[in-house]
Amino acid sequence: PKYASAYFAHIYKQEEIFKTADKNVEEIENDLIDSEVDVDDDTLNDDEVDD
Repeated sequence: PKYASAYFAHIYKQEEIFKTADKNVEEIENDLIDSEVDVDDDTLNDDEVDD
């Protein structure tokens, strides 16, 4: 029981770390998707470049 409770406490802590990291990645992902759309609008295509 002593080792089991320590194991469960460890797993709980790891789960909280994962949840925090996952939340941060989702926020960053949304920012990247938004900035990717902005970059696509600003990028010239090969057909648009004057030689």
